[in-house]
Amino acid sequence: MLFPPPPTNTFILTDWKVVRRSVSGGDEIICIFGKVYGNPRFRAGTTIHTSSLIGFRRDFESIVVHTRNGSEYCLGNPDPGEPFAVNRLLRALGEISATMPAAATGPATSESGPPA
Repeated sequence: MLFPPPPTNTFILTDWKVVRRSVSGGDEIICIFGKVYGNPRFRAGTTIHTSSLIGFRRDFESIVVHTRNGSEYCLGNPDPGEPFAVNRLLRALGEISATMPAAATGPATSESGPPA
């Protein structure tokens, strides 16, 4: 699947999957685990996990997730070993948007380290 180039300061994650992590106090955060491209902090193809997801937007035919640390990731193809990765992502994004004001997920546009 081909995706349009991401906006500046938006990085690409491929072979991704949704990860739920427990943090202090018994809370749970939702992050994405995958291979990053375009981020000068990492060599292309380095496997990372994001900080917690706080929002998202749709760009063309792809989804861009926003993280607590201020990064944005355009999601490429999911991990082939995770056949329900997109379903899990949509469910997680639904949980995130239910806790945020509608504007935090952004407008819909359609112009055409391992987990612990």
